[in-house]
Amino acid sequence: MRGHTDNILCSTMIRRLLKALAVLDILVAIVLNLYIRNYPLIKSGCSWNPEASVKLAAFGDPQIPGLPPFIKGWYVKHLDVLGNDKYLKSIASAIRKHLKPDYVAVMGDLLSSQWIDDYEFSDRYRRYSKIFPKDEPGEIFNVSGNHDIGYHGDFTQNRIERFQVCYGELNFVAYQSPEYRIVVINSMSLDGPPDDDEWRKETVDFLDSIKDYQGSSILLNHIPQFKPNGICMDDAKFEFYDFEGHQALRSQNHMTSKSTNLILTAVFGGSDKEGLILAGHDHEGCECSYDLNKHSQIWELNPKNTGRVKEVTVRSMMGDYGGNTGLVSGLRSADGEIRWEYSLCRFHVQHIWWVTQVTTYLTLAVPFLYIF
Repeated sequence: MRGHTDNILCSTMIRRLLKALAVLDILVAIVLNLYIRNYPLIKSGCSWNPEASVKLAAFGDPQIPGLPPFIKGWYVKHLDVLGNDKYLKSIASAIRKHLKPDYVAVMGDLLSSQWIDDYEFSDRYRRYSKIFPKDEPGEIFNVSGNHDIGYHGDFTQNRIERFQVCYGELNFVAYQSPEYRIVVINSMSLDGPPDDDEWRKETVDFLDSIKDYQGSSILLNHIPQFKPNGICMDDAKFEFYDFEGHQALRSQNHMTSKSTNLILTAVFGGSDKEGLILAGHDHEGCECSYDLNKHSQIWELNPKNTGRVKEVTVRSMMGDYGGNTGLVSGLRSADGEIRWEYSLCRFHVQHIWWVTQVTTYLTLAVPFLYIF
């Protein structure tokens, strides 16, 4: 009889413990869900300057991967890829919902590989459109990256055209007023090919057409500008294919100094006003600045990082890098000129997001504790 009583007590204690754990799980799930949906309102660096009249949110290198085929272990990888989509969407949606940017820039490498067929490309565009839907605040500008169209040695007409159909033009003025403009270029096209290459010529002609602008400019491009080694995580590096003695660009970390001077002169050379470059590619992120040497007419890195044109390589929004968003505040002075401020809004590595999902789904099991 005593043993039976002990069993009843033990069972009751277990049920009470499970219910206590269930209540704790519910509380944790509620707190975590509130946090990941509203973190821009809480974390430092996640706000515009209160005086900002221009607001731009930049997302670096989402690199959306492909869904795996039905092979052994497929379900684990499939869950990981779909979870990654939702992780990226939760960041982009929280920023756009709470901060309401005027513009949203996705800094290239929208996808994780240019070596995919058209069907896979279209499927990833479908998923991309759910992560960055057009009906949320902020007009979206898509920057072409090497994983979207390839480095110049990987360019094909098909890769260029399918990107343009889904994501827009490679070179364009996204916005322009007398005070400021936003310019997007295909930086992969400038290094490596012969001077008469059609894609290089297209970008060079575009740069030539936007010279002499008198206002302040923001440049959006994927590859960072040239700088000496040791300034950023990625040092200058160039690799080439060799096709029967003809070299084609295979990869690069920076633009060449020649292309850097071409870009900066075209975008910022017509004005003495402050400018800003946003780039992707280097996932760690970096900041530096440039001045024009008026004697040599060459743009040079400012060693004190106080140059007229600031470059920010936006740290990646991928989970391994902390789910970052670059926030650009445009401040209008009394005489109408624009000054740019940049801050980095960090979320967390993907583990926080996954813990939130696990605790949320565990709450679904809570009613069963009261049934059985």
